[in-house]
Amino acid sequence: MKTFLALLAAITFSGSYLVGVHAQHCALCPSSLGHVSLGFKCVYYDRIAQRNTACVYLNPVSMDAPTCLYNPRGGLISKGSDAACQKNVATDSSNCPNC
Repeated sequence: MKTFLALLAAITFSGSYLVGVHAQHCALCPSSLGHVSLGFKCVYYDRIAQRNTACVYLNPVSMDAPTCLYNPRGGLISKGSDAACQKNVATDSSNCPNC
């Protein structure tokens, strides 16, 4: 019985550890920026190992690609982001592909 309880505790701890490791959040990119649709989003690590999200909007007319960069809490990273980007967005733990 002790062995079973020890095994159960180990499995429970491992499962909760794995859920915590893999449930990292990324920004939910707005579907458009002005009249330009979202092209793609991806997650990258900055120089301090913070998981940031890049939202890239593709304008087929001007061939421009405005970008919005968000930190893991959904706050805009002004350096490198377009002036029209939302200041804060929601976050989620699904659909967070790496760049």
